[in-house]
Amino acid sequence: MGNAAMGNTFDGEIYEFPGISVDKFNTRADAYFLTHTHKDHLLGLINKSFCSRVYCSLLTKQIISLEERYKNIVPFLTAKNFNEPFEVCTKTERIRVTLINSYHCPGSAMFLFEGNGKAVLITGDLRAEKWWSDSLVKNPFLFPYVTGLKQLDMVYLDTTFSYRGEPYISIIPNSEGIFAAIELLKSYPMDEDISIEFADAVSGSEEAWFQIVNYFGGELKADLVIEKRVELIRDQSDIYTPITCKDGFKFRVGCVREQEEDNKIVISIKHMINFNIVDFAGSCLPKPITDVNQTELRLLQETKNGHKLYEFNERTWILPKQGKEFLPTNVKLIFSRHSSYEETIYMMGLLKPKSIYPCVESRQSWLNGFTVGRIFGDYCSNEKHKHRFDIERFKLFGNPIKEVINRPVCSINRWSFSQCLEEVNFVNSVQQEIPFKGQMKLITTDPFSNKKDNSGLNAWRSGFKLQGIIAGRGERKYKQIINYQRELRQQQLYNIRSEGYSSSYDSDSCFENIDSASVLSDTVISDDEEPNSLTPDITCSSFTEAKSFNSKDVPFPSPFLNIERINRVKKSLQEDRRNWFKFTLKSLSENPKLTL
Repeated sequence: MGNAAMGNTFDGEIYEFPGISVDKFNTRADAYFLTHTHKDHLLGLINKSFCSRVYCSLLTKQIISLEERYKNIVPFLTAKNFNEPFEVCTKTERIRVTLINSYHCPGSAMFLFEGNGKAVLITGDLRAEKWWSDSLVKNPFLFPYVTGLKQLDMVYLDTTFSYRGEPYISIIPNSEGIFAAIELLKSYPMDEDISIEFADAVSGSEEAWFQIVNYFGGELKADLVIEKRVELIRDQSDIYTPITCKDGFKFRVGCVREQEEDNKIVISIKHMINFNIVDFAGSCLPKPITDVNQTELRLLQETKNGHKLYEFNERTWILPKQGKEFLPTNVKLIFSRHSSYEETIYMMGLLKPKSIYPCVESRQSWLNGFTVGRIFGDYCSNEKHKHRFDIERFKLFGNPIKEVINRPVCSINRWSFSQCLEEVNFVNSVQQEIPFKGQMKLITTDPFSNKKDNSGLNAWRSGFKLQGIIAGRGERKYKQIINYQRELRQQQLYNIRSEGYSSSYDSDSCFENIDSASVLSDTVISDDEEPNSLTPDITCSSFTEAKSFNSKDVPFPSPFLNIERINRVKKSLQEDRRNWFKFTLKSLSENPKLTL
């Protein structure tokens, strides 16, 4: 799994109730359940071989039925109302099931399973803002668990926050993000030659659309599927207020574009999470005319009403007629459909289950300290070493290093100026020549030329500023810099090898740890996959996961290994398995003149 945003990784099996499968339809089960309509929760649903009943909310069924590709599965969807328990039978037991409305997207549901003295809650994807978590005590079916009259055996929990790594970021409430976007849009001129586009069309964004469009008394144009979806959720007036006016700004969302709109100036509203208040103020807010060098301006377009579109600093800006500020054509909307770490532990503090099973996780996050005992141990009654998730991951990946397990869980509010300034100080401190363990060195000594190499530092500082400091922050961009350094070293190594030279790797090299055994594998992993050898962070101020070099990461063999000889030995071992336990591969890095 790469470092980009992750989806659901849960296998669907409810251990406490065998025969139940949630959000996975390519596995055998006695009863299937669907939490919501997002694609990463529909795995196997449209397989031709699937023909079983699926329980979901009414709105989820209605939204799925809008798309042509799901038409054959609609008859198998059994809609159930929220807060109306029903029973299902597996081969071994009878289970009471209750759908509980969740805050993620229209129709999304949690499932409460109860039976034979056991109780399990499956959250599905969830944004557990504090106001929502506080409302759980008012739900008659969760009341006993929130008050402590009963206890949940397990919560299968949305842990999307984990993929970003520590420190886990705070996310402001969606209402505050919508408010900020509206405040910014107030400055924009209303013009028939200017349209506003919501870049995020996925279900769950409707709350932002409706609030913004309604405030400006505007009109929302959408493609047919989204239009029908909007019609379906008009009745959900507690969150989704219907659009009531069409005289203001013209908004659009989805694959819709009329011919007369081709020459319009488009303002794009894009969701944003991985950001901070310092960079938001510096790059997302209007710029006064007096702060802009007029020689850098390039006029692109002018509307009939005299509003102008300019380009400078590789971005486009609107200058209203007689305006005093340049307005960015890209508006950032701070909006999330998933809970932050702080919101998640607040909810778990209310429920206090015996244990928790994360539904979004990876090998990388595990080795960097994402264990149930460490992250949620204080909110669960099970002993920290008795969580099923941790036992399973230990068998797969081994334990994270001791320093990781013992360090406190870290979080940061990047919408606090003071905490952002602390990060600025950290950025300035990473120029040290010798980093602590777990920190990537940004100023290195080239192992081939003995020269100082500042390219990593310069690219990182100019490209990231406060973003990307910790593993998981702007990771795609961060990975580009790592790949750049890797390719640079690999090309130099290739040139030396082809010329018949050899060299020892020193501690400054990114080739510090060579996994010799890995050359016995024919598998080659891509940059988007996890490396097989990974050294986790040992301190919260480490801004990346340090990786020990793995020979499978390079497109050419190491100059220290006789690959032809290794391949012959491998073939021999495959043909005569009796020799497997007698064979030992020795590292030759200390004496490169030897061959295997």
